[in-house]
Amino acid sequence: MRMLSKLVAVALAASLQPVMAGTLVLDFEDLTTTKLLSGTYNGVDISGSAWSARSNNGNCGGTISFERGETCTALLIANDPGKPDVAGEKSVTLGLTGGFVDAVSFAYSGKTNEKLLSVTIFDAQGGTLASLVGLEGSECASGFVYCNWSDADGPATTLSFKGVASYITFTAAKDNTVLLDSLNFTLATGTPPQALPEPGSVALAFGALGALGWTRRRTAR
Repeated sequence: MRMLSKLVAVALAASLQPVMAGTLVLDFEDLTTTKLLSGTYNGVDISGSAWSARSNNGNCGGTISFERGETCTALLIANDPGKPDVAGEKSVTLGLTGGFVDAVSFAYSGKTNEKLLSVTIFDAQGGTLASLVGLEGSECASGFVYCNWSDADGPATTLSFKGVASYITFTAAKDNTVLLDSLNFTLATGTPPQALPEPGSVALAFGALGALGWTRRRTAR
């Protein structure tokens, strides 16, 4: 009898757990050409100097010189990869309407041995929640323009923060010098202020309670 009571308690507690926030991953592999990205892509609002960069490696069939395992497409921060570089910084902004929380992780590749990338996360009011400054690139010796990725020998680059963020900006110190890939966001939606149990789980738990009560009545007789 005690065992059944414990099982019911566990089932009821589990049914009351809040829904976990979802994860959004951008790997850009569904983009098969090199083109300017603007507007909405996979639920993310993209603006600035953002280009889908299709690799010329292997069977990828693109025009951008980069290597990253089986990957064929990444995000390039550039004014226009088909034209001469333009002086000054170039930025890409990614916004999520529902917001995101906890941390953003990503991989990047910079084509020269210098500080090339800065990252800033903002809330809905434009306040800064977190930032990384002066992430360095690494020149390739393999013949590709981009080949050394930040997650090649360890975990992805991660920027943690508190609160709910609305958008993130990646700024390259120079035009056409940084690729991004494997961006991971933890979505703010799906985590209600007060957990609501799954109807089926509650029914199961209370069904077990009913069975326990019926058994006790039978025993009392």
